[in-house]
Formats: sequence, structure tokens, C-alpha cells
Amino acid sequence: MDEPVAESSTTLAVDPRSCARARRFVEQVLGEWDAPDGIIGDACLVATELVSNAIGHAVGPINLRLACSPRSFTVEVFDGSPVLPVVRAQDVRSERGRGLLLVSRVSSEWGTRQVGRSKAVWARLDLPARPDSPGR
Repeated sequence: MDEPVAESSTTLAVDPRSCARARRFVEQVLGEWDAPDGIIGDACLVATELVSNAIGHAVGPINLRLACSPRSFTVEVFDGSPVLPVVRAQDVRSERGRGLLLVSRVSSEWGTRQVGRSKAVWARLDLPARPDSPGR
């Protein structure tokens, strides 16, 4: 994974309105970083799903971190809980349980990492190759 060349983070309350705040933050920051529109939309979806999951499990405030590297953007959510997320089998009758499935579909890779006594859930969104990139 590339080293980030830019990072930005915000703290969100354990409140359903934080999903909308997360989307606005992602749109603003990735817009400042000149991200392609498709990546911004996917990053907003990822942030919404990860923050929504965190709201259900958070211990204290939620931290949303964005990182930009030459080839990708990373969305990472810290929620203070040590409980790792579980991808559930899809139940077409359920209105819940699809968040991580959506994250896995729009991201190149996603995962978790332990941070002290809590965890972070992250997803990486690869940038499309530019026609002027070496080796293309």
C-alpha cells in the first residue's frame, strides 16, 4: 500500500445525523484533492456504511479519516469498540446487514485493524489508471 501524501480527519457524534456529516466531509475533502467524481461517490457510500455501522457499536465519538496516496484513497473509521464487524449472509427480507457487502463491492480492498483496545475499519478505493502513467 502506498504511503499517504495527504490526510484529513473529523470527529463525529454517535448520532444517525453523522452519516450525512460524513458524506459532506468526504465530498469536501476529496473535492479539494481533485478526486474523480466516481471515486467521490463511492467514498461517500463507503463512509456512510462504515459510520452507520460504527453508530451501532461505538464507544465514544467516531473518528473518520481520509488518506490520499498516488494510486488510491482510503476511508477509515475508528469507533472505540473492540468488536470486529461481521459480513452477514444476505437476507433479502432484512433492511439491515448489507453495509459491508456494499463496501466490498465498491472498494478494491477493505479490512480491520486493532488500535489499542479498539479497532478501525478501512476501505481502499483505487484510482483509475491515467493514460499517461508509465507502463500503460
